[in-house]
Amino acid sequence: AIDCEMVEVDRWGEGLARVSIVNYHGHILMDKYVIPEGDQITNYRTWVSGITPEKLDPKLGAIPF
Repeated sequence: AIDCEMVEVDRWGEGLARVSIVNYHGHILMDKYVIPEGDQITNYRTWVSGITPEKLDPKLGAIPF
């Protein structure tokens, strides 16, 4: 199963911020924070996504989309 978390990006509207992939048995295959494309994140939607500015820091492991 694949799950994605999105943030609001001013120019693009929606931006991918997290991708999680688990296998049939529920084992995590990938769980990465993703730096979304666009000029600026205008809403992290933390109350829904759990995404914060710190989680999208490349120094802490976030990868570019």
